[in-house]
Amino acid sequence: MSVAMRAARVPLVALVLWAALAVVAPLAMSRYAPYSLVNGPGALCAPPVPAGFGQPPASRTCGVPLTDLYEMSLPALIADTGMRSAVLLIGAATIALTLGVLIGAVSGAVRRRAIASGAVLAVTGLTAAVPSFFVAYFLQIVAARVSDVLDSEFITTANAKGLMQGWIMRVHVLPHALPVALEGLGSGLRISVASLPIVEYIFQWKGIGYVALQSIASRDAAALTASALVLVTLFALLSFIADIGRPRFAYR
Repeated sequence: MSVAMRAARVPLVALVLWAALAVVAPLAMSRYAPYSLVNGPGALCAPPVPAGFGQPPASRTCGVPLTDLYEMSLPALIADTGMRSAVLLIGAATIALTLGVLIGAVSGAVRRRAIASGAVLAVTGLTAAVPSFFVAYFLQIVAARVSDVLDSEFITTANAKGLMQGWIMRVHVLPHALPVALEGLGSGLRISVASLPIVEYIFQWKGIGYVALQSIASRDAAALTASALVLVTLFALLSFIADIGRPRFAYR
């Protein structure tokens, strides 16, 4: 399949999603009552009462359109929350790439030392819970690649020549591990985009994923369509970039 045909799939996916949500979302939302996102679907919004009757602030914001809740137009709301999510994703990618390459290289280098290898494995397990989404994923793929490179014949030859380990790692090992990390970056970002609503909800980060969940709770079909369109388009775009940008040229 040509690059042009692959690129055409991105707007096609967005168009199909927009058409589907424009029809399905209002119908589906008419079948349930608005509820509080914080308290869950069981906490239905109180019926509206006239102003001045002492209605609690939480009730006045529960179930209202998101443009009224945030006092912003829908395009401005999507742009603002999209930037918040972009900051989260860029930070996650930076942390994952840096720690993943560093700790993954150390893990691969000490793989034959039981205590050190166990300590790195424990760190890898802990990083799976870090809100940067996919640090542990990078650790695994980089560590596996480093282990494979260290078992190569040219590394054995370099060791036999008495070259320093630091030199071997910098000149011979890391150049083979970095392309794997860069290729995994696309997959990791797609995982992050898919889990964005859950992560943003848990940490109360007012990003595009959080707005998508809010729109479902408030029965705001327009906000749901716009936020879902951004998330799916971003996922499709990352898939396209990862598909055509595999750094095969970097493997030596």
